[in-house]
Amino acid sequence: TAATVGTDELELPATASTGNFENEIDYLNPMTLSWEVEVNDKDHWCEAGDTANRTYVTLGAPATTMRQETLFDIGCRNADGETVAADATAKIWTEFTDRVVKKVDPTTGQPTGTQMTYYASYNPLDSNGQSVVTAPQLLEANDGQCGSWADLLIRVRQAQSIDDPDEYVIFGSPNISVGFAVKNWSFAQNGTSSNATYPYLNICPLGNGSLDANFDAVYGSNSYNWAYAEVTDSSGLEGQGTTNPASLFGNHQVMISGQFYDPSYGILHATLADIDTNAVDGYFILSTENLNEATYGLDLNSDGDQTDLAVPTACYLFRLNPAGNNLVIRNQINR
Repeated sequence: TAATVGTDELELPATASTGNFENEIDYLNPMTLSWEVEVNDKDHWCEAGDTANRTYVTLGAPATTMRQETLFDIGCRNADGETVAADATAKIWTEFTDRVVKKVDPTTGQPTGTQMTYYASYNPLDSNGQSVVTAPQLLEANDGQCGSWADLLIRVRQAQSIDDPDEYVIFGSPNISVGFAVKNWSFAQNGTSSNATYPYLNICPLGNGSLDANFDAVYGSNSYNWAYAEVTDSSGLEGQGTTNPASLFGNHQVMISGQFYDPSYGILHATLADIDTNAVDGYFILSTENLNEATYGLDLNSDGDQTDLAVPTACYLFRLNPAGNNLVIRNQINR
């Protein structure tokens, strides 16, 4: 290709390749081009050095406007050589199953950058103080909720032009006021709640100014706080980069493509019933209970004694996970 001679450089115009890449996903780290130059058609070619650049060849035109390199790294590196969307999805999914997902190192192009985590903090926030619920936020903050991990998997596939309709799924109990406890939780032999359906009682931290503030005080930086507990958290399902992530939720968010892909935990489920059986220990509601201080040995109203009766108290009431599936899809969304 003829180039324009400048004062101290040659400027090569945009030039079409004489050949094409294979119709497949490719991960080229690097793709090296060797250059030669001749002057005035003298047919004497001189070596002009090599250029080497990381190159990501996608299965099709990306279906997302996101261009963070980590999306293309996860997709192309894991699905290198794949030509079919389903096979590419299966290979991409392997990145999540060991629960070690790292961002690409901008210098080397290797997956050796910061490891991203799921609820390493029980309240992951981005630099603007907002809850981390999207893939861009996760790539910035490195720690996120389930929505950000589901979005990340969806965006990785979309970068390869793989995009199912309504693939973003939100599920939970049919009753939106009922939450669930992800394994593992230990239940005392006998609960002391007066609620026949939810017999186990946990008392929220006391003395925070209001019942609502006491409810909020349950969530510490990376643990749950209780003034009294008949249901206690212990290590169970590991999350991305986290051995014991937060595990009390009002809903959970995953990707569906024939099956339920849960990137937060790196687990693939065939049905919601499988999720209920394999991941959920129990269900809970928030309640204001009238409790006797002497029963629990607590100064529930912060008046300096433990003798008051029927004190309104912020509580979580739990039940063991009953037999059968107790989960429903609440919403499916295009992302």
